[in-house]
Amino acid sequence: MKKIIERLNLIHSLEESQFGVDLAAKYQSVIPEVLADIKEKGLPYTMYRNLPEIQEAILKEPKLIDYLVFWEKHEIYASKISSMLKNLPQDKKMTDFTKESLLTVLQNNKLGDFTYDFLRYFDSAELNEEQKLLAIQNLCAMNCHYACRELKLSEFNDKERAFIYDPVFAILPLEYLTEMFHTLSGNEWMYKVVRLLYRYGISEFYYPDYEKIEKQNVKALYEKLQSVMSLLETCDSVRDFLATWRDNGCSEYELEILTKRLRGLSAVEMQKIFHSRAAYINFIFGSRICNLELDYLSTEKEELLIYAITARKNSFLRLIEENPEEYIALSPRSILFSSWFRNAVNINSLNKKNLICLKNLLVRNRNGDAVDFRTDYAYTFEEVKTLYLLPDDYTMFYHMLDIPRIDDKLIVIRQLGKRGLLDGISEDDYRKLAQKLSQKHLYRWMNEEFSHIKGLGQESAVKLLASYEEIYPFLSEIVNETEAIYVVRNAGVVQKYITLQEVKYNLLQIDSAWRALCKTLEIDQKFIEAHSETIFAFLTKNGAEIALTYYRQLDDKAKESYRRIVMAELMGKFYELKYHLGDLKREIGYSVTEKHCYSWTKLLDERKQDIFVKECDGFFETMMVGVKPQRTCMSYVDGAYNQCLLSNFDSNKHILYAYIDGEPVARALLRLTKGSFQDIKNASKEFMYVDLESNDSERHVKRYRERLTLFLELSYSANINLDKRGEIDAMFIELAEKKAKELDCLLVLSASYETSSKNYTPVRYYLYISRSKAGEQYFDSLGGSCSVSSEQSYRGNRFLVADSVLENS
Repeated sequence: MKKIIERLNLIHSLEESQFGVDLAAKYQSVIPEVLADIKEKGLPYTMYRNLPEIQEAILKEPKLIDYLVFWEKHEIYASKISSMLKNLPQDKKMTDFTKESLLTVLQNNKLGDFTYDFLRYFDSAELNEEQKLLAIQNLCAMNCHYACRELKLSEFNDKERAFIYDPVFAILPLEYLTEMFHTLSGNEWMYKVVRLLYRYGISEFYYPDYEKIEKQNVKALYEKLQSVMSLLETCDSVRDFLATWRDNGCSEYELEILTKRLRGLSAVEMQKIFHSRAAYINFIFGSRICNLELDYLSTEKEELLIYAITARKNSFLRLIEENPEEYIALSPRSILFSSWFRNAVNINSLNKKNLICLKNLLVRNRNGDAVDFRTDYAYTFEEVKTLYLLPDDYTMFYHMLDIPRIDDKLIVIRQLGKRGLLDGISEDDYRKLAQKLSQKHLYRWMNEEFSHIKGLGQESAVKLLASYEEIYPFLSEIVNETEAIYVVRNAGVVQKYITLQEVKYNLLQIDSAWRALCKTLEIDQKFIEAHSETIFAFLTKNGAEIALTYYRQLDDKAKESYRRIVMAELMGKFYELKYHLGDLKREIGYSVTEKHCYSWTKLLDERKQDIFVKECDGFFETMMVGVKPQRTCMSYVDGAYNQCLLSNFDSNKHILYAYIDGEPVARALLRLTKGSFQDIKNASKEFMYVDLESNDSERHVKRYRERLTLFLELSYSANINLDKRGEIDAMFIELAEKKAKELDCLLVLSASYETSSKNYTPVRYYLYISRSKAGEQYFDSLGGSCSVSSEQSYRGNRFLVADSVLENS
């Protein structure tokens, strides 16, 4: 019973002193004395409460109480002591070290795993306080650097560990400490070099830099380094010199040259040498460039000059020396500064004209790579200039051409690239096409072998050449471009027929898309026989595939509308459907006369030099709205808003196309509708008696009235430069003006024509959203898609109207 009471008293004492009661059994004999000692020395509960590691350590070695009291006075948190105890090696106790030494490491929370390494190797009488502080500082740096965390100081010898409290440690690369300690302990001259760098505060040397130094005669290098630095001390350029020498490879040879050439130079002259790496290298190589200020060049320009100097590109250096302004004016994004360019072109071959041209030849992507330029081929500048501006496939094709003269090869590739003529050719056919174009260029083929084919464009001519062997038996029979395209498209099938007439007779068996379209639209043999001629014309333009591709993407209601359009085209009655009697009036809600209808359906065109602009309203021109000259959201193939394409078959929609050499390069939609200078909906709310006394009353009424309006949408273009696009936009406006005059209506232009139009002013104008059999239309100038709910309403925006109209309004 007595033992039980003693045990209960002991537990009570532990609880009262904030100790864990589970310690009672293990440390029963020492607990009373330890608790009394804690009370006597005034150790607060906060230094051990809820910290079992500290509580057990106190009971194991009561001497620790003095340590804890000492640390508490120095404001050391108990959690840090607990953490230290957890990481204590099994063969060590806290009291193996002085409380002052432990205080040093406890006050520093960045030592981590190196805490006991410091106590073991650096907390000795042999080291002074400065060395101990350096050791702590450097061990903290090692602990913070992920690459050092696995280092075991026990694996270093005493000489190597001594670098941890050596000042040079501050400039050593932490991720290579093992290698550096080994090198420095085994090579006194290497250590002297590092000491020299440290003395001048050069901390940006990396392990590869030290490796370069170590591979040389380090003693000789150190002595020459000292000589150069003694010459530079008067001009305060030592640090700049060391950084530049490092960037240039830490060469002993350069130190030797500097020792000779620096003697006799003034402080200002010496400073100038080390302002930039380019200036430094220029000096080392004998001042090859004197007429260009090297200090403030961009990194790209400096690197190229360094390459030219070290690679002894004397002609290029002379070019820069003679044309410094042109070099300075180059954009840092010029391809001249891309590494692939100097591999592709011998920069010694460049001239002033090339240098000026390089201002506008800029890298196409962030890393400036030209992936398809061959490394085993020496390009001329004209070759690079031409090929770099073209898609990568053109470079691959260029090297397939077997043409001896470079100028002749460039003529061929430029003809193809100007209109993107390789875009429609598969890579499998490149070699066949290259073989034909190696014999003579495209225009000669068109003017000689293909001269009898009416309306043949360059794109179709290229396709003929790519399939030349297969289609040759039919070549003499082909009379127009549509037949040529059809034969090429079915080149693999038509070879089993002897004549083109036989091909036409077996059309159904040849064209799989037509068979599928017949099945989809339920076209029977009787219909085919009745309309064979118009069906053949439809198929030669790839009509079946186009119609089938679009039809499959439409909803049921739109499918029925489009089926009627296709059937009308197959019957040769497309225009009866498009301009069905009364449809134009119902669409735009305006009383159009017979004269209006006649003028609207009479298509205009215009030619100026190489540009041909034509107003179009046919089935195929309409289907190509989202495809030619570039893909848009109305592409019948995959356009995001291609359901709106159907609305372009409405009576009030035409398309303007611009052609160069027979190829479409621009298009714009032309809409006949009505409009007003005021929002008609809002104007109706203000309806009131006219003010007969006011001279402005008539003008006020006029501005509210609805007007028959011809609207020219923004244009889309491809494969033309900005100047040519400006010319075409001006021709679109001119043709639209003629059309508006014939219709006696107001012409309104998209704001996108502001730079191309003359005597037009931006004003707010309200366009009528016409009714459409398609149910949904697309207006670039009115924010995109307009659904049925938008029809028969007005929508305002900033448009261009002729000044003469505004003056009379």
